[in-house]
Amino acid sequence: MNYCNHNYWKTCTKPRCIYYIKLGVIGPISMNKCNDSAYSSFVPLRRVFVLECSHMIYMLIFFVRKCLVLNRNLNTLNRDSPPFTAPNPRITKSITCDFVIHELPNNTFSLCSPICPLLIDTRYRSLPMDDQVVTLHFLQDSPRVAVVTLNRPASKNAINQAMIDGLHRVFDELSENPETGAVIMTGQGGNFAAGADIGELCERGAQASLQGINSRLFYRIEQFRLPVIAAICGYALGGGCELSLACDIRIAGDNTKMGQPEVTLGIIPGAGATWRLPRIVGMGIAREMILTGCIFDAAQCHRTGLVNHVVADDEVFSMACALANTICRQPPMAIQLAKQALNQSVRSSPEAGMAFESIAQAVLFESVEKKARMTAFLNRQHKSSALD
Repeated sequence: MNYCNHNYWKTCTKPRCIYYIKLGVIGPISMNKCNDSAYSSFVPLRRVFVLECSHMIYMLIFFVRKCLVLNRNLNTLNRDSPPFTAPNPRITKSITCDFVIHELPNNTFSLCSPICPLLIDTRYRSLPMDDQVVTLHFLQDSPRVAVVTLNRPASKNAINQAMIDGLHRVFDELSENPETGAVIMTGQGGNFAAGADIGELCERGAQASLQGINSRLFYRIEQFRLPVIAAICGYALGGGCELSLACDIRIAGDNTKMGQPEVTLGIIPGAGATWRLPRIVGMGIAREMILTGCIFDAAQCHRTGLVNHVVADDEVFSMACALANTICRQPPMAIQLAKQALNQSVRSSPEAGMAFESIAQAVLFESVEKKARMTAFLNRQHKSSALD
C-alpha cells in the first residue's frame, strides 16, 4: 500500500478530529466522525522533507507535553488571568511509523527520542555546576522570572567549559520548573561575555570543534520552551555575541560593544553566528561583521537590528524585567507555542512552518484559557459600548 497517497487516510474511529503527521506528507485531516466545524475541511499541503517533518513533530510533541505539565502546576499559583488548561494530547505510533496526535498520555514522549538526538542530548545533565561561575535566582517581586547570571567578572565573563557545564545545569533545572514564565540572561561585573576563554580555545583541536561544545548549548537555549531575554552591558564578543543571538530578545546598554572577531584569531564563529546573524541583521551586515571582525557600538547594533532596544547601562536590567513580566502575564501555552512557531519558520520550508502553525493554533483553540480570555474581551467591549 502506498502510505504517501492521500487515499490512505482512513475513517476516524475517535469522537474527535485526529491530526496525522506522516513522514513525507503533512497536513490536518478531517474525519467523518469529527463534528467540529473548525476542522470541516482539509487542504493538502505539498510534500516536505523528512527531516523537516521529523523536527516539526518533535517540537510540537515536546512543547505540548511541557505545556500540559505546566498547566497542572499552575493551578497552585495566584494569577490575575483565569487558569489555563488544554486538551490532554497523547502520542501513539502505528506499524507504519506514523505519529498521531490525539489525547495521548505523557509517558509516550520517548517515542520521538530517535528523531532529534541533538535536541535531547542528556550528556550534560549529570555535570556539576560551579555556583560561582553561573548563578540562577528568581526575582523576589516577580517569582516567575528567572535570572541566569554569567559570573566570571575578572575575565569579563569569558565562556569556559565550567560556564558551559553550569549553563546546561541551569537549563536542566529550569526545564523541571513549571512555574517559570521567562528567563533573563545577563553578566556580572559590567560585561555580558567578552567571548570564549582563549586559554581553553587555544588547546582545542578538530575533535572539540566537531563536538559542538558551545553550539549545542546555544541551540538548546534557542529551542528552550520559554522566551530568553539577553540583558547586555559592556562586551558581547565572539561566543558572547553568539550566546546573545540564541536569545529571543536583546536589550543593550549605551556602552555595549558587540561583534564576531574570530577571523582575527584565525578561526570563524563556530557556535551559530554564521547562520543566526544573517537571519537577524541580513546577509550584508552579517558578512561585514564576520569577514572584517569589526566591533559594533550600541547605536550600530540598534540601527542594524542586532538588538531590540538600547537604554542607559543602569536601565538594561529593569527593562529586561519589564519585558519578562509582560511575557509572564500572557497565557503560558500560547507563549511557548508562539516561540516554537517562530523557530519553525526559519528552520524549514513554508509548508512545514504553516503546518506547525495550524496545529499549534488548533491546540490553543481548544484551551480553556483562550475561551476565558476571549469571553472577557467581548464582555469588556459590551460594557464599553453600553457606556458610550
